[in-house]
Amino acid sequence: MASYRLYRLGYDNHILLGAVLEAANDFAAVEAARSYQGECPLEVWQGARMVACLPSVPALGAGLP
Repeated sequence: MASYRLYRLGYDNHILLGAVLEAANDFAAVEAARSYQGECPLEVWQGARMVACLPSVPALGAGLP
C-alpha cells in the first residue's frame, strides 16, 4: 500500500481540507478519491507528484429554476 494525499480545494484554489489515503496504486487512489467528490474540486498527490485533479460536481438541482 502507498500513501496518497487528498486535497479539497476552495473556489480560489486554496486547500480547504487534506486527508491521507492508503491505496495499492494510482488508479485505486483516484477511485477512492471519487467518493469524496462534491461541489469543490479535489487533487490527489503522492509526495510531490500530482496524480489526478478531479473537477467539482454540481449539487443536484443546481441551476434549476
